[in-house]
Amino acid sequence: MSTGQVDGTPVSAAERTALVERVLPLERGWQERANQSAMRIHNLGLVLKLVMEEESGISRAEIARSTGLTRSTASRLIQDLLGIGLVVEQQVLESGEPGRPATPITPAPGTYAGIGATVNLDYAAVRAIDLAGNVIFDHHEPGDFRNSDPVETLRRLGDRIAEAAETCTAAGATVVGACIGLPGLTDGRAAEPILRVAPNLGWRNIPIREYLGSRLPNSLRVTVDNDANLQAVAAAYKSPGSLRGISDFLYVSGDVGVGGALVLGGEVFRGNHGWAGELGHFLVDPNGPLCECGAHGCLEVFAGKFAVHTAAGLDPDAPAAELIAALQSGDARTLAAVASAGRALGVTLANAINLLDVTTVVFGTGIGRVATWVRPTVLEALENRLLSRGHIQIELLAAPDDNAPAATGAAHLALIGVLDAAVALHPGS
Repeated sequence: MSTGQVDGTPVSAAERTALVERVLPLERGWQERANQSAMRIHNLGLVLKLVMEEESGISRAEIARSTGLTRSTASRLIQDLLGIGLVVEQQVLESGEPGRPATPITPAPGTYAGIGATVNLDYAAVRAIDLAGNVIFDHHEPGDFRNSDPVETLRRLGDRIAEAAETCTAAGATVVGACIGLPGLTDGRAAEPILRVAPNLGWRNIPIREYLGSRLPNSLRVTVDNDANLQAVAAAYKSPGSLRGISDFLYVSGDVGVGGALVLGGEVFRGNHGWAGELGHFLVDPNGPLCECGAHGCLEVFAGKFAVHTAAGLDPDAPAAELIAALQSGDARTLAAVASAGRALGVTLANAINLLDVTTVVFGTGIGRVATWVRPTVLEALENRLLSRGHIQIELLAAPDDNAPAATGAAHLALIGVLDAAVALHPGS
């Protein structure tokens, strides 16, 4: 296996850090600022995308065939990507056919890492992942964070993020940034990341970077996003840059409240302020119970964890495993509670699908774990309320099981930003 080199000289961790500092201000807008090198930028991104999608490796010849580039152009672009440590060459494959054996190109492990973190109502987590999808650091801390002190909670989270960064650095990986997922309205476009409101946490107007504490390196870029958006990223991608096979879907999460996200072309649609996707606060019944958000009759008060557990006769704070055990045992009250939640969810999804014209719904976290039992009444509501019924087939899927999908998605998102601006990492660009 070869290591990344520029002009025969290995790229050091310090040089990778300097390159990351060049690309971070560009983010996703690099295409718009491209100059006469636009074609090269496009081709470099195209080649990198192919490599990231083919986890088992792709040869230079296959890249040339897939992109329509010449072999020499594809090889030059691969050398650029090798040089900055985004890809590596694996062991040569002997095909048994005449000609030079193929050398698989794969995402580079251990060179760059993204850190993802999240605070949910009943746990906090921090995870660091490299370009190949390897987990370098993983911390999961159960707790009760409803109405917790945001200063203390985020300081502890900041300490774990600092540990993750130190672990990555010790392993030789350059940390490209940290992304924090929180269950509420986040403002990632402000000069400093801010949580505007998280009703279930009881937090408002929280300056994220300040509260994470002084242990974080000043150079570490910190962003913030809604946790359901990040869970949707984890549902969409097997590893950074590698889609699972579905690129357009509506994501629904349900740890304690109910969250949602719209994924189009593999990217989360955020709306004008980054607040799109709040399915949990779609109206189901204007005369319904009061929601934590201050309105009556939101989906969350019918299909959230507390509502379902209470209707099932369980402790509202009981772990999801108790609900699943009751469902598996055929407990009539629990089955009825989940069926009722499914009807409310189905009404909401019908409204969303009528508006958005998506045909795939992915259930994640708590809702994903009970998808088998919730599916029948969701489908019943869709059949009754979809204008397009009889003309389209709605696919209901469960997201891959993950004890902290927002942390996974956050780490992926930090790395995807670097992949999007890969050309700016190259010293010659």
